Amino acid sequence: MGGYNNDVRYLESVEVYSPVADKLSHAVDMPGRRSFVGITSHVGLVYAAGDAGGNYPDSSSMFDPRANARNTSENMGLSTHRDRVALAVI
Repeated sequence: MGGYNNDVRYLESVEVYSPVADKLSHAVDMPGRRSFVGITSHVGLVYAAGDAGGNYPDSSSMFDPRANARNTSENMGLSTHRDRVALAVI
């Protein structure tokens, strides 16, 4: 999810790995370009938060890989800028 390529560009792309097919496939993009984003999952949903790219440092979003959809109504604002954040579900 997200990243940085050699063209000096932050990415909004999302790839999903299928262990059955043993391959990556492109999924719906994140709502903006992110790099050094924190990622975690809970009950089949994937959450992304923070950004070192300066585009969305105080936001997060939720992705449903089964539906290949991003639910923008689930976007949650962060209280402050998060850069190179780590996420966990407890």
